Amino acid sequence: MEINRKRFVAACALVTAGLAGTGLAHAQWAELLKEEGVNAFFDKQSVGRQSINRFAWVLLDLSEPIRVSDKEYASRMERWRIDCAKDTAAVLSVSLFEKAQGKGQELVAFDAPDWRRPGNAIRPSTYVAQLRRQVCPANDQLPSG
Repeated sequence: MEINRKRFVAACALVTAGLAGTGLAHAQWAELLKEEGVNAFFDKQSVGRQSINRFAWVLLDLSEPIRVSDKEYASRMERWRIDCAKDTAAVLSVSLFEKAQGKGQELVAFDAPDWRRPGNAIRPSTYVAQLRRQVCPANDQLPSG
């Protein structure tokens, strides 16, 4: 039974990755935050809904590349889950790219082993707080739980 579950999870991950990849080819990036050293954008077309949760891709463009081990990256793409009712967020996936706008070689990719894990409180004045404002409905429009 455990083997079938693992195959099912692996198949779901492959399908999700394939669908996410095709959606990013036609991304509609909107600015979230512009600060010294980094510009943050989110893909309006990638926003998904699941009850009180929202899922979205974020792109961070760095003004100066950051060195990780022996490679430098100039941008990173992140997949976020935002819990609109609890004001929490969890990063589900991160990819580092050698060039701006998520272009060039993907140097490293990290995926959360369990996307259902609880999120962390969203700090004010961050790009994640801006993302929440963009993708979540007003609190009075959320289902009561």
